[in-house]
Amino acid sequence: MKANLSRNLVATTALLAGLTGTPSALAQPLFETLGTGAGATDRYTVTCGAGTFRLSGTVTDLVPATPSLVSMQFSKGSGATNTTDFSDGPLANPAPSAVANTIGGGPGDYTVLVDKAGGGAENYMMDVECKDINYAPLPTTVLLTQDL
Repeated sequence: MKANLSRNLVATTALLAGLTGTPSALAQPLFETLGTGAGATDRYTVTCGAGTFRLSGTVTDLVPATPSLVSMQFSKGSGATNTTDFSDGPLANPAPSAVANTIGGGPGDYTVLVDKAGGGAENYMMDVECKDINYAPLPTTVLLTQDL
């Protein structure tokens, strides 16, 4: 089901690009679940087009809260950065609670990993967005490539 969500996002993005004659729509938050195993990891390929200067992102640990925290790492080439949601499951307000993090790298493919250290399923919200040199949002394509 998670893979279908990502495929639908990519298909919708491609359809919008075809209808408007421009690249994909701006990024939207993705809601996913990490499996019950300790160290479960979801892997994404995020593609940023021409004019991209950086990739920015946040991750939010949603309910149910388990003892493990949800983290996100993103990398391109030799650059890498990490952010963790230390709130462990906002109960009333699922707004992003992790500090946004940014990595420079220009246009191309970035690898984004979302993981946890402990056992138990974890729901999360991930929001990543390609940005130009002035932090203006640019078209962003997100593809789930590993779902554990």
